[in-house]
Amino acid sequence: MKKVLFIAALFLFSCTSKDTQFCKCLEAGDALNNFSSELLQAEVDQAKADKLNALKKAKKEACADYQTMKGEEMLKRKKECTSAE
Repeated sequence: MKKVLFIAALFLFSCTSKDTQFCKCLEAGDALNNFSSELLQAEVDQAKADKLNALKKAKKEACADYQTMKGEEMLKRKKECTSAE
């Protein structure tokens, strides 16, 4: 019985799992976009420039594995990220 429950749980988990790294990539992109929008209406000082560079670096690192992914696959993964929140 335990074996059947384990297999059922594994099956459910595999069907509903999402690519958490891709979700982190989306979050990093959103953070960069939001901060960039703020900078368009503000005076930029060194601290803000440093934050912008840090956000760019974080996005580049979080999204490195997805640079060559096709658009359809990205949209599917994006939907999975937003549907399970």
